[in-house]
Amino acid sequence: MSHPCFHKGTWRRIILYDTVQLEEIISKEGGFNMTRDDIVTELHSRNMDEIIELIEDAENGELEELELAKPLGLLREEQLNDHVIKLLEENGVKIIYVEE
Repeated sequence: MSHPCFHKGTWRRIILYDTVQLEEIISKEGGFNMTRDDIVTELHSRNMDEIIELIEDAENGELEELELAKPLGLLREEQLNDHVIKLLEENGVKIIYVEE
């Protein structure tokens, strides 16, 4: 179930996902977009403090690379996983995908 509404140049769509409310912020161009603060807020609401620490380590230059199994990723929720990985890469972290 989703409900779109227009707000300050972006579309916001609230999605109910297994009793967890996710908020997708979609640009007018149709691309999915989450800011760093959006990502951290979502992680905090899910008590994923270790992932927030990874992001902060990356921002401080304390994390250079991260090994992940591609099928598993970092998080179970695929879109949030993609945003976290993108944010880590933007902060200079090299993602290395390993075989299981």
